[in-house]
Amino acid sequence: MVFFFVTLRNICMKTIYFLPRYIGALKYYEQLFPALRTAGFAPAFLLFDDAGMEAYCRSRALLVDATFIMRSARFHMPFVTPVRRDLARLNRIDSFLAEKKPYALVCEPTIPHLARTLYKAARALGVRTRALQWASHSDVAIHMQRTVRSRILALRNHGIILSLYLFVLNGVFYCLDLLLGKNVFIQPKLEVDALGVVDWVAKEYFIRHGWRSAHIQVVGLADFTLMRELVQRVASNSAARALLEKKYRLTPGKKRILVLSTPFYTGARAVYLDRTGQREYFDKIFKDIRTVFGEAEADIIFKLHPREQNIYGDLSDMGVHVCHNEADLAELIALSDLYIAHPGSGANFVVRASGKPALFINFTPLLYMDVGKELYQLRSIVKTHEDFRAQLATYKAGTLPLQYDASQVDHHSLQKIVDFIIDGTPKHLEKRP
Repeated sequence: MVFFFVTLRNICMKTIYFLPRYIGALKYYEQLFPALRTAGFAPAFLLFDDAGMEAYCRSRALLVDATFIMRSARFHMPFVTPVRRDLARLNRIDSFLAEKKPYALVCEPTIPHLARTLYKAARALGVRTRALQWASHSDVAIHMQRTVRSRILALRNHGIILSLYLFVLNGVFYCLDLLLGKNVFIQPKLEVDALGVVDWVAKEYFIRHGWRSAHIQVVGLADFTLMRELVQRVASNSAARALLEKKYRLTPGKKRILVLSTPFYTGARAVYLDRTGQREYFDKIFKDIRTVFGEAEADIIFKLHPREQNIYGDLSDMGVHVCHNEADLAELIALSDLYIAHPGSGANFVVRASGKPALFINFTPLLYMDVGKELYQLRSIVKTHEDFRAQLATYKAGTLPLQYDASQVDHHSLQKIVDFIIDGTPKHLEKRP
């Protein structure tokens, strides 16, 4: 019933569609919705894949459009089913734009080919098209220094046969475009009016990768505004703090150390461990913390990555609270006294707005992750367990310097992002391959 009235209210408002690729992006965009509604717009999600996002939206009465979600075919014919599926989705683009008449489309700087086709068609109709950075973006020019074992694990996780099939399928799409004499399945570039980035470091990164400087705007991150407000509220309002402590079943008065997981056992880039190795990796981190802080002194909050499964089991015997997608990262940061993450984590943008003490660790052979030091403006990266324990002791003594530069954190970012999305006349901007 609530969803019905929300939908009814939005009919008479200009709709801005956000295109999340996974639930992490969706949760970031969701933070913009209240401010956009206040400005007189109806923010909505436009999904191309589900992965639990549609159910999440409906559970929170968020407007969601599933026009381009294709339910799995009963019988999957290799190559034929994907081609028919994409043709069906492509044929829905014109009717979607005609019927829904979006005011604007907002996506990440990197999106699938089908979404690029939608953007191209929308631009031709004068619809505002925006790209908005919300997380880090890996620089393909950086040598990853991956081992043979890492590459084998990545193939094994994806499935060697599946990886080969997807590679050939991509070739099939290219061949079909050649036969048709135009880009139908493969769109080599993303065409948007403007790109909003987090800071000047990010702007320089995107310029290096072909984006036009004149159409890139530094708008900050919504968390720069919201994180600061939340930290201040939790610190000054005991009732608000107590509610959050109850929500996450945390003991009032104890120190809290937040550890963010980076999955090294799944994906295509950061894989170098199997599941057992992943558990052992973080077990060592928890044991390091316990050598400095006993269970009576501090709780450890372990926040899983949005894309990973809970392979860790019950860690309560070490005083570790495991949180997954049901948890709000900003709330966990606001409740915590110390933040610990790898230098490549996109959450490092967020912690810079909190003013919280932090340690950035990298005990892996994946040296490309250290690029996060420049991207997130970190002061140092802890490389050994011995140094990690020493830094924890320094923090405990109250003498740990702030490990990041917060000077570029703009606490007016939320309003800047809203203005960036809704203002201005559509212009031409291409992301070149």
